[in-house]
Amino acid sequence: MKKNNFLLLMLFILTYNLSFSQLKEVYEKGKIMLKNGNKIEGYIKQDELGKLVEKIYFKNSLEDKNYEIYSTTQINSFLFSSGEAYELLTVKLNHNKDEVTLFANLLVKGKVSLYKSFYLNEPFFIINNANNNFALQNDKFDSGDTEIGKYHYKAYIDVATEGFAKTHETISYSEKDFIKIITEYNIFLNSESKIISASKKSINFLIATIGTGIPKNDGKEVFFQGIYRIYFPKISRSTSLNVGLTYYNYKFSVTDDNILNPQKSNYTSNLISIPFQVQQNFLNKKIRPYINAGLNVSYIKTLNQNDISIFKNDLQNNFGIGIIYGGGIEADLYKGLVLKVEGKYEIFSHLLLVGIGYNFSKK
Repeated sequence: MKKNNFLLLMLFILTYNLSFSQLKEVYEKGKIMLKNGNKIEGYIKQDELGKLVEKIYFKNSLEDKNYEIYSTTQINSFLFSSGEAYELLTVKLNHNKDEVTLFANLLVKGKVSLYKSFYLNEPFFIINNANNNFALQNDKFDSGDTEIGKYHYKAYIDVATEGFAKTHETISYSEKDFIKIITEYNIFLNSESKIISASKKSINFLIATIGTGIPKNDGKEVFFQGIYRIYFPKISRSTSLNVGLTYYNYKFSVTDDNILNPQKSNYTSNLISIPFQVQQNFLNKKIRPYINAGLNVSYIKTLNQNDISIFKNDLQNNFGIGIIYGGGIEADLYKGLVLKVEGKYEIFSHLLLVGIGYNFSKK
């Protein structure tokens, strides 16, 4: 496949929008509390926190093909059967310059409560004390670690807890630290405090792929790959952790620099790799362009045409830890079958790899 043709194929797939996804939409049983005081029970679409702050998708039953959309103008709160709860809050951000109304995920419920939400794709926290909301925004830095925005979250915690936060020597900008402080402050106030710990399930896939490289300059390659892929849908439905086992057999030729009598030598490389990598999909659809990167633990053995290893000390030179990175396209074909096209660097630059895989845990 010519490079230009491959780029055209990539462009076509990037612009081709199909209504399928590797992670199917999940509707969980839940309740909606309307602003008029009525309650509605049914099924609410699970999604990343950043996509739940303005609206939700609701079905009366799982059999319904159509859904209803409820926004911040219609409901006060909603609750999933897992215990995950959201409430409508109005809070001032950016040093009280911007006032926003949005849904926030309840983390600690008590006389003083703690919430987490998103604004302009940035996570932030909210402390509610006596119906007053205090926004905790993290300081911003540029790529050179130069501070470009300071939001004084420690000062806001101190005000929200009436000085109690000063009893903590260090307060990092983390959900764990904020939950600890608010829980301890409620105990100090002799108030009941409940940490809302909803079940946060991961979605796991086991995918086996076998394939070959597109031949180039006498190079030939075959591979087998088994990957265990983990998604955390509440964090991202497009980013996954991948660990597995891969075997590559790569045959190639090298011609020496002797102008008068050039000699060609043939080599075979066998690579066994255990990769640990993060994959980012650009589309969460039936056809998914992606990039990935990470580290691997590998064993490689390269023999010449006389079956002699090019390494003098196999144990010292054949084992190692290296970086891996690549990009390509995955496409769901039929009932778990997956087509994969990938360009990859792992110890060496592989040929353009094409394979057929099977998803043993298709969701």
